Amino acid sequence: MSSIAGGARGFLEKEEFDGTIRFALTHLDDSLHGWETAAHALQRFEKAINRIDLKYSGKNILIVSHGCVLSLYFAKLLGELNEVYERWSRTAFCSYGIAKKGKVVKDIVGC
Repeated sequence: MSSIAGGARGFLEKEEFDGTIRFALTHLDDSLHGWETAAHALQRFEKAINRIDLKYSGKNILIVSHGCVLSLYFAKLLGELNEVYERWSRTAFCSYGIAKKGKVVKDIVGC
């Protein structure tokens, strides 16, 4: 039986992990299993992106991140936070996107 990492509680079996992801991305302000809320993860990620943008203004920057937080970020930029789980479930392994000046140039969905 395989286990997948899952927050403060330790490892979760795949079925429970998948359910927890679904919960996290459909209840952005709530926590399950001691995980950080999706809203807080998005806020933390956005703050880091903004710092990087200020520091390297005018430069092309590559940021590598976990798919959940990227899905949250791109969903927010597109005004689709209410659909973030559906968007996340349509991303492929190693999906990528391009954002410039707070606008999505290339969406992570459909790569």
